[in-house]
Parts: sequence; structure tokens; C-alpha cells
Amino acid sequence: NGYERWCLWLGDAEPAALKALPLAMERVAAVRRFRAASKSAPTRKLAETPRRFHVEFMPDKDFLVIPEVSSERRDFIPIGYFKPDTLASNLLRIVAHATPYHFGVLSSTMHNAWMRTVAGRLESRYRYSVHIVYNNFPWPQAVPEDKQRA
Repeated sequence: NGYERWCLWLGDAEPAALKALPLAMERVAAVRRFRAASKSAPTRKLAETPRRFHVEFMPDKDFLVIPEVSSERRDFIPIGYFKPDTLASNLLRIVAHATPYHFGVLSSTMHNAWMRTVAGRLESRYRYSVHIVYNNFPWPQAVPEDKQRA
């Protein structure tokens, strides 16, 4: 929606280093309490690692992002490149090691027509699934020279 959101990415930070950051420690404690109070057993298990995200897939190079849900009023899904210092939320699908060729094909009218045909829906909006839309997409067979031109 055009605004920035922030989170704490503590990664493998040493506990001693975190103790010097009382506000960060308060947030870690709040996450632990929230997870421990869950009715879901897998979420309660995550209380053991309150400094970590539930799913951590952080590409080390620029990566392509595709929103999980997109308006049916758009002619094209808004996709783009992110830098590795950007943490993608669970509402984005990530294409690691994507090239301009991938960007071009995924931005094409062909791929968008495919998505509109096979994607699920959230109300009337398109729901982009890696397993249904991306993995089953009939990628055009480009010769290496065509990929270089992309």
C-alpha cells in the first residue's frame, strides 16, 4: 500500500548482545508470551525460539516478488525486484535467483492470462499459488540468445 513497515531481524545475534538492547528484549519476551499462549501446538513450540521468524528464507541476492493476493481489476500482477536487505513478508511469493528473463515472462500477458485461469480466489481477488500457478506454468522454451536479450 505504499508505506514502510519495520520488524526486528535478530538472526543469530548473541544473547549477550541483545541484553544491551532492552527494548529489543521486551519485544522478544512479548513474542515468547504470545506464542506460548497459543492454542496451536506448533505455535507454542515456536515460543522456544522467540528471536526467529516462523519461516526464514532470506535470499542472498536480488530476488523477484509476487504478491499472494492481487486485485482482479489489475491487468497485470505487480511484481518487482527486492534487495537482499529487504525482508519479504508472508504475503509475498519469492523467486530467488530470478533473471530479467523470468521478470519478462512473469510480467507477460501470457503468464497473466494463465494466472487468471488457474489461480484460486480470495473473494474476487486472485490468489497466486506457487504450487498451482508458478510451478505448473508452461514456460516458453527460449534459446540462450533470447534469454540474453531479455
